[in-house]
Amino acid sequence: MSLLDSGTWKFIVASRSLAMMHQRKVIGSGQDTSLWFEPWLDEGRVVDLVGRGDCKMTDYPTWQVSKLIQNNAWHLTVPSPSHTWPLTAKTDIHAQDFDSWKLTGNSSGDFLFRSAWNIATHEGQKFDLCSSIWYPAHCLKMNVCLLRAILDELLTRDKLMQFGIIQANVCSLCRLEPETISHLFFDCNYSKYIWALCKLKLGPGSACQLFVGGS
Repeated sequence: MSLLDSGTWKFIVASRSLAMMHQRKVIGSGQDTSLWFEPWLDEGRVVDLVGRGDCKMTDYPTWQVSKLIQNNAWHLTVPSPSHTWPLTAKTDIHAQDFDSWKLTGNSSGDFLFRSAWNIATHEGQKFDLCSSIWYPAHCLKMNVCLLRAILDELLTRDKLMQFGIIQANVCSLCRLEPETISHLFFDCNYSKYIWALCKLKLGPGSACQLFVGGS
């Protein structure tokens, strides 16, 4: 199994486009910024604006933004993606000898964990069951398991089989039916037995009794 078969690494790779949307290069000399493949325009990367076909001409793919700068000003007479010139002309050139990164999530442009968190989590959206999962006396491992079950992200055997990690998806508890989240928690004979014991232990009116009903 290769490194990129890891679910964690797949998530990190998939997050690159999100990160690219919220960061920009501040142009100084232009020598440290790829003309095509880094986001130095407010609108994003030039390669995404004009298409990959245009950037394959001669040695253009290796060009830096410095190719378009002379005497600390834009010099747009050289062969370049001309339909992005209006976007380039309104981009500031800063009086510094190096290019730097800025985060678009806050006014200062500095990277802050709070700003990155707000961008990644879409601040303002509220998870309806938040108070039911996270409460003062919670058990972290159990709550993470519950949250992943609600979001259908538990690595049950049906998912592991889809990923090619295992060859059979039979339930590891009852050995009778395919193991899905619904089967694992509610339909499996072994799980039903465990729920029945919990109901007896906790008594009528308990959260378990209300959760599993009278079955």
